[in-house]
Amino acid sequence: MSTDSPQLKVARPAGTLGAESFFLQLVSGIQQVLAERQLGLLFQVVEDVEAECAT
Repeated sequence: MSTDSPQLKVARPAGTLGAESFFLQLVSGIQQVLAERQLGLLFQVVEDVEAECAT
């Protein structure tokens, strides 16, 4: 697996992510495409939009 993994930051309450099928399908689709390219996904739940936009 590459160390240049794409990152996805989401400013949402962590407890709601599993209940929302949109996010489950989104992450699943992203991971499927990345796995074909032998890449992983760094997924991070953050406190607010400012942290979401920070690099």
